Amino acid sequence: MWKNSALVTLYLVASTSLLIVNKLSLTYFNFPYTLTCVQLGSFCLVLVILDLLAERPIFQLFGDLGLLRSFFWPGVIWSLPLAFCSKALMYLNPDSIIIFRVSTVFGVAVCDRILNGKILTSFQKLAIVMICLGAFLFSKHSLSYDARGYTFGLLYWATFI
Repeated sequence: MWKNSALVTLYLVASTSLLIVNKLSLTYFNFPYTLTCVQLGSFCLVLVILDLLAERPIFQLFGDLGLLRSFFWPGVIWSLPLAFCSKALMYLNPDSIIIFRVSTVFGVAVCDRILNGKILTSFQKLAIVMICLGAFLFSKHSLSYDARGYTFGLLYWATFI
């Protein structure tokens, strides 16, 4: 259990740090979609280099063109929340983006109920209500409110689910 908690904490620290770095980057380089493409391209380049340097290729990216093509649409879908997050960061602070990210728990729970028939326990329902209440209270009193930012934040929320 402690290992899982440590991994979640590590993810939250890394993710929040990335939001802060991206916000700083956007203050000097005001092109959010280009920034997202550069980040995704850098990540893919690292994977390709690791694959080429490996004694036994892990990903085998160049072995099968059909396999490579099969990653195109999932990659596009995966990049949508990143693009909306970068655009929302132009108008909002990282803490507002974190609120949208945390609120995705509600959307995932609803979709899990509709698509998989999963029924939440009372404790899980209470936790989601508390998360949504916290998000509502934060957004109601947020000093960094910007309608465009919240629009892109909602698009980020919807595509992140």
